[in-house]
Amino acid sequence: MADPISIITALHGLAEKLVKNIKSGQDATKAQEILRLVGELQSEFFALQSHIIKIESENFQLKHKASPLQPTNPPKQDDNKNVVVDLDDVSTKILQAIANSQDGALKENVFADFGLSVGRGNFIFDNLTGHKIIEVGRMIMGVGAFYFATPKGREYLNQKGLL
Repeated sequence: MADPISIITALHGLAEKLVKNIKSGQDATKAQEILRLVGELQSEFFALQSHIIKIESENFQLKHKASPLQPTNPPKQDDNKNVVVDLDDVSTKILQAIANSQDGALKENVFADFGLSVGRGNFIFDNLTGHKIIEVGRMIMGVGAFYFATPKGREYLNQKGLL
């Protein structure tokens, strides 16, 4: 399924062509109204995307502020030693790509590079972040979250001879 912005852009292009090809005044008015509505839809979509990124950034900042407030349990062993997580091939390759990225990796770019659907990609990223193998290193408004390999993730790759 195509992403919403591609659909909106295609609709906008078709509406523009329709306006140019219509001779009748009444039909041209209707076509221009369609074009206007598609433009509003496109603007609303971009506004929502911007709002989502803002909320994700705020969420990240709140989690960062709240982390000292959460009770800490002493770890049973150092998280960076004796990594026992066993990742599938795709997750390992994604971890390797993130670890080799100097400036961090955008989730969406990783999805595209590995040909992953959003659902599958989110599942893998949730698994990697849940095991503290990757983490969000920074957020840039309008761009997104940049992921980095944690020391535990790098140790996993070292144990596999991949780093």
